[in-house]
Amino acid sequence: MTKNNSLILLLFATALLSCEFLGLTDSSIPTQGEYLYYVSQGEKNPGDQIFRYSLEHENHQELTSFNGAYNLIFDINPDGNNLVIQTSGYGASEGKLYLFNIAEGKTKKLEAKATLNPFNLTDTTFVHAEGRFPIWSPNGRYIAYNHVSLPVLGIYDNYIYDVKKKTISAVEFNQDDEFGVYWASDSERIFFRRVKTNATGLYVSGLKGENQAKVFDKYMLINTGYSEELVFGNTESEIHLINKNTIEVERKYVLNIPDLDSFNIIEFIDKKNRLLLDVNRFIDDKRIHGIYLYNLNTGKHELVLEASDKIKLGSYSKYYNPYLTSN
Repeated sequence: MTKNNSLILLLFATALLSCEFLGLTDSSIPTQGEYLYYVSQGEKNPGDQIFRYSLEHENHQELTSFNGAYNLIFDINPDGNNLVIQTSGYGASEGKLYLFNIAEGKTKKLEAKATLNPFNLTDTTFVHAEGRFPIWSPNGRYIAYNHVSLPVLGIYDNYIYDVKKKTISAVEFNQDDEFGVYWASDSERIFFRRVKTNATGLYVSGLKGENQAKVFDKYMLINTGYSEELVFGNTESEIHLINKNTIEVERKYVLNIPDLDSFNIIEFIDKKNRLLLDVNRFIDDKRIHGIYLYNLNTGKHELVLEASDKIKLGSYSKYYNPYLTSN
C-alpha cells in the first residue's frame, strides 16, 4: 500500500469518526436534547399512552399505546433506546411486561425461559413475564420487578430478568412495600423498603438475596444513578438530603413553588444535581399537576410540563437526557 493510499484511508476513517462524534450518522434516535417521557391520560383510555416531550422544541410525540390498558408504568434503559413497560396491574393484580424499541417503534413481549416456579415448564418454553414496577439496572443488563405473593399480608416477591440470557430469577426480600426497588450504581445490589412491620426501613441486598442489611431505620427515597448513593426525603415543602453515615438531615432545600399543595421526588437526574419532581398545586379549588426540575446547586425550580385540557399528564414520568446519562 502506498503512502498516498494510507493517507487517504486515514483521512476517510477520521472523517467517519468525526461524523459519528458530531451526531451526523444516520440514526432515527435523537443524539441531543432533553426529553420527558410521560404517561398520558388521553382520549382513548385513561393512562394508555406513552409520550415523549422535547424540552428544546416543546413538541409531544406519541411513542406507543395499549388498547384498553391502564396504569402504564415504564422505565428507560441506560442507553435510552428501549422502554420496559408494565400494562394494567394495580392492587393485587399483575401487569404484563413489554419491551418497546424507540427507534423502530416496535413493541414485543418481555419473554423468558420458564425455569422459575410457579411455571413448572421446560427450559425451552418461553413465558410472557408478569410483574409490577419494572426498573432497569444502571448497566442495562437486568430488569427488576415485583410480584404480589401474599395479597392479604401485602408481601411481594422480587424477580430479576436477565436481558442477555432471557432468564428470570427470584429474590426473597420479604418486601412489604408495593412500589418496587432501587438499583445500586454497581448493578450488583438492590435497595428495597419495608414500611408496614416493626422492621420498617430501607434495606440493601445482593442480587440473590444474600447479605441483606438495613441501611436506614426510616423510610427514605434513595437514588443510585452515579458513583455513590444519595438519599433524599421530603416534607410538604422541603427536600432533605440525608447523611448516609449519621442518618441526619445534612441539608434542607425549600421548594418555593407558588400555591404548592404536595410533591414527590421522582428521581435524581444528573451530575448537575437536578431532581425531577411530581408536583401538585392547588388554585381556586382546582388541583394542577405538573413536572418540575429542581436545581440543588442554585435552589431554583423550572416547570417542565403542566397538565391542561390538551395535555393529559398522567402520574408517572421519566426524564431522559442523552448527554448526561449515556455511557
